[in-house]
Amino acid sequence: MASVETEDNVVKMSDVILELNAASRQAGVAAKQAALQAFVDETVARELGRRPGAPKSPELDGQLSRWSCSRCGSRRKGDLSYSGTYSRRLVFEEGPGELAIPRIRCACGGNVKPDFGVLLPKRKRLWYDLELAAVELHVEGVAYRGLKRHFARMGSDVGIGSLSRMLARFADVDINAGVEGDFVSVLGADAAFVRVGAGSRAHYYIHEILPRQR
Repeated sequence: MASVETEDNVVKMSDVILELNAASRQAGVAAKQAALQAFVDETVARELGRRPGAPKSPELDGQLSRWSCSRCGSRRKGDLSYSGTYSRRLVFEEGPGELAIPRIRCACGGNVKPDFGVLLPKRKRLWYDLELAAVELHVEGVAYRGLKRHFARMGSDVGIGSLSRMLARFADVDINAGVEGDFVSVLGADAAFVRVGAGSRAHYYIHEILPRQR
């Protein structure tokens, strides 16, 4: 049987599509990761009164941070110092990412736990864009296992238990906007009735967090 000859410059369309999709996902993760990293760095610089490597000024002793030492309780910016960073992993809709979170020490040797508010809550692994994508897909009829496979194709391992708890939290959201501190929870217009469990139904609302002044 004669062999089939092909030109050297033949390109498989499937390979091109896979490469473009991978590049698109990487760009999405990089953009969101950079935006959140800038937010973290700006927040820490504001609470400490300076950026890493910058000398302390005498004026910082008279300024107070919102954050306090876990040992002595000091909030004086002059007592707070940068002490390296640690990695915090986040999972976005397009795949996993990583942030460098500054470690902060007090002059007494105690730790200072940073608080980044609603944009980056403590112990939050799945970020909001992934949660909203899961809700939108589930509203369209994609089951938990289908959601798990969808995010696996993005390179993210999202467990069925996490998806179940995530969607259950959205089921508890009502139509009233809540005010807490400097932020207002603004509910969007997208909503739909979906099946949750055997015979039960829930109303999911897509919402976002905006500064109170907006």
